[in-house]
Amino acid sequence: MSIHTRFWLALALLVALLATGVIGFSIIEGWSIEESIYMTLITITTVGFQEVHPLSQTGRYFMITFLVFSIASVGYALSTVATYVFEGQIISSMRRRRMESHVRKPKDLEAPIVHGDAEDGTVLEEAGILHAGGLVAALPHEADNVYVVLTARQMNDKLTIVAKAGEESTGNKLRKAGADRVVTPSQIAGRRIAASMLRPTVVNFLDIGQHTGAIVLSILGADGRSRCTPTGTLNVSSLTLEAHDTLLALGSDTQLEQLARFVKEGPVATAS
Repeated sequence: MSIHTRFWLALALLVALLATGVIGFSIIEGWSIEESIYMTLITITTVGFQEVHPLSQTGRYFMITFLVFSIASVGYALSTVATYVFEGQIISSMRRRRMESHVRKPKDLEAPIVHGDAEDGTVLEEAGILHAGGLVAALPHEADNVYVVLTARQMNDKLTIVAKAGEESTGNKLRKAGADRVVTPSQIAGRRIAASMLRPTVVNFLDIGQHTGAIVLSILGADGRSRCTPTGTLNVSSLTLEAHDTLLALGSDTQLEQLARFVKEGPVATAS
């Protein structure tokens, strides 16, 4: 039984105990509702105040039975409430409500921020998964990424999902779970390292944006034709610059000048 269930059960037990006492004293002793409530409360709390009226023989038997059940019920209720509070359920619930009521949109992102466990479908729904166009699953643990992709795909079958995988075997699982594209950072890094070792004089386009800020739109070969393919099997991000290539780039005059210098001379140190 969860702590939430025990908490509500304890509250229901207290309410039932109070109702039993009021009804019992009203019927057995013929007291008014106010007098019965008073007698029930001083019995439950064991404060030992004086009785409203002298009890009959039947009333004494009822009092003894009611007192025994009261001690047991109140003890259970107090222990449950203490557990609920010390386990942080109330505090976490309050923080969650406060967070949900203050979801804000950063000026630079223009998108809501939702804090929570991405594996929880409720959190994904709060983040707008049902109407989203895309999702990036980049959690640190492989199993979590697979679960998030699977959950998101079930909630929105039109969603474009890009997921991170540490190994190729995990990539296959992500694709089966519903990922449209899988990126393996270790493989990308490995290819870069190998390319840097085998062809150190070839400039990879990734270095261009890092050092110049210019955006490379396309790479033309020596024959003047684009080396990129319309299907995307060969795009700018997968090509390296070779002799007699021509770059189509976008940037400010300064960035384009740095681009030209970078291609000819390599990285240029800048002072900050």
